[in-house]
Order: sequence, then C-alpha cells, then structure tokens
Amino acid sequence: MTKAQLVSSIASDTQMSKHEVLKIVESFMKNVTKALTTDGKVTLVGFGSFSARERKAREGRNPRTGDAIMIPAARVPKFIAGAALKDALVVKEPQTKTPIKTTAKNQPVKKVTDTPKTEPIKAGKKVKKK
Repeated sequence: MTKAQLVSSIASDTQMSKHEVLKIVESFMKNVTKALTTDGKVTLVGFGSFSARERKAREGRNPRTGDAIMIPAARVPKFIAGAALKDALVVKEPQTKTPIKTTAKNQPVKKVTDTPKTEPIKAGKKVKKK
C-alpha cells in the first residue's frame, strides 16, 4: 500500500477529505521521525513500537569488485510488531487431525492397532543353492 492509497482508505473510512487525511498522515510521520531522532521511542499499543538502534561500523565487500570497504556506524530505525498485529497476520488453518492422547509423562498412548503386523509365512517352493 502506498501513501496515496493509505490516505484514500482512511478518507473513505472516516468520511474526511483526502486533504485533511494527508495532513494527518504527514504529521504522524513527522512526529515519529522527530521522536526517533531525539532518542525517543514511539509505542502504539496493539500495533507496535518504533525505536532507533545503533549499528556498529563493519567491514563489507563491494559486490562488483570484491574489494573490502568500511561501512560506517549508523543509527537505524527499528519496528517491533505488537501482539494484536501479530495475531492478525497469523493464518489459522482448520484443525483436521484429532489430537493424540498422551499419558502423564507426555508419551503417546499406544493403541492395539499401533503394534506392527506380521505377515504369515507362505508355503512355497524351496530354492536350491548352487
């Protein structure tokens, strides 16, 4: 979803004009950026948390030439999804199998049908060894 699509969706949900919603979305992004640049953290309960973390300087490789290069230290944004967002993304499959019964020690209960079946010995011609 792009910013324009988000603005249109919110405008149709709230019956506000797109211009008003655009101001709100831009203000939200500006305030999150401002909070993160001042060592802050933005927490939206149920949705997630935005924070800034430090990334150490490290050695990398130029993919074209293979030469070693130094990548400088940087502050990067980090997002951790909240419980409600995680739950909304989980695909719940219908349960088709019945659960296996277990004993007190969490060992599966063996049924009579779980024992290996042996085939009866068939009478046949004897093979002579050479």
